[in-house]
Amino acid sequence: MGIRLLRYVVAIHREKSVAEAAHRLGNSQPSLSQQVAKWERERGVRRFHRESAG
Repeated sequence: MGIRLLRYVVAIHREKSVAEAAHRLGNSQPSLSQQVAKWERERGVRRFHRESAG
């Protein structure tokens, strides 16, 4: 795991929200979600439980 992705994972964990983590990191929510999802697919794991905000 690269340092950037590790920062993403820590921010999501702290904020309990991908959108809030993205805002704090100055990134977009879709970009952050895609990066984490790609990492999960490559390793065959699910790091986060996803729920719809709506």
